Amino acid sequence: MISLDSETKLLASGFAGLAAGFALELYRQLLLDPVLLGVQQPADWVASARLLFLFGSVAVLFYAGTVSNIDEGWRDLFVNAALLAQWGAPLTLALAALFGPGSPAGFLTLVLTALHAVVASTVAVSRVRST
Repeated sequence: MISLDSETKLLASGFAGLAAGFALELYRQLLLDPVLLGVQQPADWVASARLLFLFGSVAVLFYAGTVSNIDEGWRDLFVNAALLAQWGAPLTLALAALFGPGSPAGFLTLVLTALHAVVASTVAVSRVRST
């Protein structure tokens, strides 16, 4: 099994997330284009998931540059939380749209989006401590 360091995991996931976000944007644009597919309104979750993928991936790419500031004992937890928030929030948003209002996936989307804030706060605290 290939063992990747924390920075490489974050970089690979960040660029893969950007690709997923751009793929959703391409799908959205194809639906909106009057020549290719006619003007169809994309589902609301497509626009929201696209933004969660793009912004989450940019954040993860930023975290890759700062992961060395995180204490060694907390680094794996930090990386796993960042990756879970990056991929989990848009995917649970799509599941919430699939299962409809009141599904647990909607609540899980909120929890994972809040996890983004916790991870970002960790970066801020570790940055302040390292200066």
